[in-house]
Amino acid sequence: MIENFQLEEPLFEGRIHECQQFTLTFNGEEFKGVYKDDEINWYHPQPTVENDNRIEIEIEVYSLLKQ
Repeated sequence: MIENFQLEEPLFEGRIHECQQFTLTFNGEEFKGVYKDDEINWYHPQPTVENDNRIEIEIEVYSLLKQ
C-alpha cells in the first residue's frame, strides 16, 4: 500500500512547536505531512477520502511512526 515512506527533518527542531515531517508514495502519488501530538496534518495535495484511502494511509503512517 504505502511505498517509499521516509521521515524528513523535524520542523522547528528543539522548539515547543517541533513536529515530525514525512513523505510517502501511495498508488504512484507523493504525499507529505507532519505528525505532532498523535495527529497527522497533510500538505496539499491530500490523500482523497474516496474508498477510505486516507483512513488506510493514516493507520499505516501511525504504525510506521511508532516503530
